[in-house]
Amino acid sequence: MRRIFIGDIQGCREELEELLVAVRFDATTDELHPVGDMVNRGPDSLGVLRLLRAAGAGGVLGNHDVHLLRAARGLRKNGKRDTFGDVLAAPERE
Repeated sequence: MRRIFIGDIQGCREELEELLVAVRFDATTDELHPVGDMVNRGPDSLGVLRLLRAAGAGGVLGNHDVHLLRAARGLRKNGKRDTFGDVLAAPERE
């Protein structure tokens, strides 16, 4: 079993998929651990979260992830450069 740690994915699902192919990630034998900033900046934050969930990933939240959680609870407004509106509108967001 391998433990694979990835940081600063920042909503870049396609690049994450390419990386997982490059390291030959196998969800049946490997563990995937994102280490902060899974969402925001990139074009597909929701896709990243769905992929990580499907892979059974654990992980650590980064400042962008905390910002998303605060925005989802109405504790902070979305910034003009935030790109996680797809997550906030997703049916499985809760």
